[in-house]
Amino acid sequence: MSTAHRVTQVAAHLAAVAREWLLAPLGAAPAGAAGGQRLVDLGANRALRDLYARSHPADRAAATRLAAALRRAGGDADEEIAALLHDTAKGRTGLLARIVHVLEGSPHGGAARGPLGAQRQRLREHATRVVTIARGAGASPRSVAILTDLAELEANGVVRLAGDGAAARLFLLDSGGRA
Repeated sequence: MSTAHRVTQVAAHLAAVAREWLLAPLGAAPAGAAGGQRLVDLGANRALRDLYARSHPADRAAATRLAAALRRAGGDADEEIAALLHDTAKGRTGLLARIVHVLEGSPHGGAARGPLGAQRQRLREHATRVVTIARGAGASPRSVAILTDLAELEANGVVRLAGDGAAARLFLLDSGGRA
């Protein structure tokens, strides 16, 4: 992950939080509101929509942008749903822990130690945890498979491309690349 991408991620986190905490009370749509509506449009069940709605504002905003990019690149409903859910296991982890996680390169392995260690550990494990959470909430088998491949790609830098490469496309877009 490049320094420029890290700086962009931190700025996006700050903007989403500012929108949610400062502008939403004044009537602006909450961060990622379009993603919630997109889940409705895609026919996602209530449990999946609630999972998304409980996410941190930064994750909702980023997931909404990612799903829109996948749609423009020809992604289908299962890919969009996977994109909208992929960071939901991060929960409402605090902003400072998120910024530290991004600045340390968004690692996916090892143990997070020191300040905010437990929160940073949740961020390191989110890609693996979301598979079980999404399956339990009723995501389609293909969306779960995409999330599984994405977790493997994020953890190991490799992915089983036995499928159609949807996880690799999602990973590339989420990492600041183009599909």
